[in-house]
Amino acid sequence: MEHNYCCRWYHNQNITAEVAGYLKDDVSQEDLIRFKKALIEQYKEGVKSNGTWLHELQQVYFWGHDKRNFLNYEALVNAVTTEDIKATAKMLLANNQFKAATFPKQ
Repeated sequence: MEHNYCCRWYHNQNITAEVAGYLKDDVSQEDLIRFKKALIEQYKEGVKSNGTWLHELQQVYFWGHDKRNFLNYEALVNAVTTEDIKATAKMLLANNQFKAATFPKQ
């Protein structure tokens, strides 16, 4: 399903090659730090919005999600290692098919 309002879903050889590269080579620590920083900055901006809190309350009360995932978001993000990335890449490529959203570097 494609959601034009949020991001665009792609399936092409370049993205597949990028994810497959994570199986052979470790993700650089520099890339991981940059990615974590971006996620945490988005989180900090999001918590300033009533919409974010409404969304998270819906996730907890209607869908049974664990509130600790939101309340401890920074710690969870900071706990991700390059080995976690490699394991996720392996899982995604298990059947040679996945969808990925790409966002340009800024």
